Amino acid sequence: MLTGYADFVSKILMGAALLAAASVSLPAVEVAGKAAALATELKQAGLDADACYRVRDLAFQKEDLRFYLTEGHLIFSKPVRGRRFAAMFTAEIPGGDAEVLLFPPLRSERMSLAHFAKSPNLNEHFMAALFLFSDGTGEELLKQIESGEQKRLPEIGTDMASRFRDTLRNLVSSYEIRLVQDRFTSQPERTGFFYAGISTRTVGNIDFVYDQRQRDQIVVGQVAYRQERRFFDTWTSFQARSFRTGQRNTIRSSVHLDSVNINATLEPPELHMKAVTTMEITAREDGDTAIPFELATRVTVTGARVDGVPAEIFRGESFRANLMRGGGGVNETFLLMMPQSVKSGEKHKVEFTHEGTVVQPAGNGVYYVASRLNWYPNRDAEFSNYEMTFRHPRTLRLVATGDISEEKFEGDMRIVHYRTSSPIRFAGFNLGEYASLRTTRAGILLEVCANRSVESALSQRREVVVPPPSLPRPGRRLPTTADIILPAAPPPTSPVTRLEQMTSDIGTALEFMVSHLGPPPLKTLTVSPIPGAFGQGFPGLLYLSTLAYLNPADRPMPLQTESNKLFFSQLLHAHETAHQWWGNLVTSGSYQDDWLMEAMANYSALLALEKRKGQDRRRRSRRVPPGFAEKRRERRNH
Repeated sequence: MLTGYADFVSKILMGAALLAAASVSLPAVEVAGKAAALATELKQAGLDADACYRVRDLAFQKEDLRFYLTEGHLIFSKPVRGRRFAAMFTAEIPGGDAEVLLFPPLRSERMSLAHFAKSPNLNEHFMAALFLFSDGTGEELLKQIESGEQKRLPEIGTDMASRFRDTLRNLVSSYEIRLVQDRFTSQPERTGFFYAGISTRTVGNIDFVYDQRQRDQIVVGQVAYRQERRFFDTWTSFQARSFRTGQRNTIRSSVHLDSVNINATLEPPELHMKAVTTMEITAREDGDTAIPFELATRVTVTGARVDGVPAEIFRGESFRANLMRGGGGVNETFLLMMPQSVKSGEKHKVEFTHEGTVVQPAGNGVYYVASRLNWYPNRDAEFSNYEMTFRHPRTLRLVATGDISEEKFEGDMRIVHYRTSSPIRFAGFNLGEYASLRTTRAGILLEVCANRSVESALSQRREVVVPPPSLPRPGRRLPTTADIILPAAPPPTSPVTRLEQMTSDIGTALEFMVSHLGPPPLKTLTVSPIPGAFGQGFPGLLYLSTLAYLNPADRPMPLQTESNKLFFSQLLHAHETAHQWWGNLVTSGSYQDDWLMEAMANYSALLALEKRKGQDRRRRSRRVPPGFAEKRRERRNH
């Protein structure tokens, strides 16, 4: 009678094996420690045949989420260090049934849910479920079961434990980082999470998460497969009842980054990066020992120290958790294990050594930074003071966030030191065989850099249909000029030919925005090219598409429409310049508000265009292709 349950388990977890094979992963650091030992115990624990019950009318809830196990079998995992962490339920017995109820509190969330589930509320019956928890749910349920008349069935438990041992191990791998993190905190009931994977009768498999560490504690959705990739479609997400009514406050991250110092070497000829990142942190909350950080999958952490003492780095296999975060296989989370639990107000010095190939060649002497945001360990995009030192081949020019405080040569290497004059959220860099122009506008030192040649994809003679320019959404691969195939025609002229015009246009937009918005976060703004059809605005550093550097006649034929000319020649640079304020000086409270940063950057760019070209040109800009407003907007559904 358990065949249907096995099918469900296989379906709900099938993404884990595929992701393991398809994603680029951080190799685990070979450091034995308490986190690695705990993870091994969790994956090897299995199900407890002596904790299998025939349950009837067993109800429990996680704030707005309500579960009713009307009739069926429930088996728990074996305890690990005194605590249960998982359970499995099947209703495949005569009269078996179970039900989940959810009523989103906001109209917008009900509309979102209705789009996917065809109903503004969830009232779904199910036959099977997988539960994973770190908040004490196991002990709560066992206490409720053992205080009633629920029947223990060890013989059924033996069969279920054997059948689903590997299933449980796969599920643990999907949330390994989080399970380990919550075991190294003094208040797991306050900070833990609960996961339920449920096979419903009408809308398929659904994931339910109650995570007390997140701003939206309740998330409901479904794993989807599109464009040969897996994504997580968020059907609804919102604050749990106790948080939105003010009974509880949103849990802050346990530490704050006060300062970040990066010392990086880009070794020739492949420009492989080896770096040491040193951070000063201050604890905000008591009780946490495991501190999460994010890093690009292209980069490997090779060691860590806390206050000069070697520390364990733990990187788990949290495939499903990464999907829900929208990592898209680009970024992953790892844990830094502190020597002991942090205490509020304590300061510590953390040092990471890491390396990876974050700089990629695009041909013809053109390079780009493939891991732009998390090429160094980072967390929560917090405002911090940055210092960065880069060593790289002297034939290349490197530009980065901040002001240059020192630059010198040592043999074939160039050494440049950057320092920010005020706290910023994240730092970036770029490099190439640049030509550049400098000017001072509105008290800001502006430098615009251009590659001397176009990348190989733009210099080849081949035919293609070019999609409209669009700006990337989280979880999606950013378009590159390898996606843009030119009609048979002479190669474009050098990007340097528009350097003077671009410097003038960006300077004018900068002056306009300073006059209306006040000073930007940094006193230096450097503009650099990147292959692709998009842009990005770091504090003090802009990436602009190579296409913006080309004369309109040299761009691919499908991009020579009036709206595309306007986009690449007039709007893209102004929009990215506006992000010095919208996103880097003023930030949104959550992903749900990130659209405001894009909307204000668009509005500022249009005002700057109207100032230069008049109202008629601004009105014509309405025909700019859709997607311009979506570049870095955090979308729920990728």
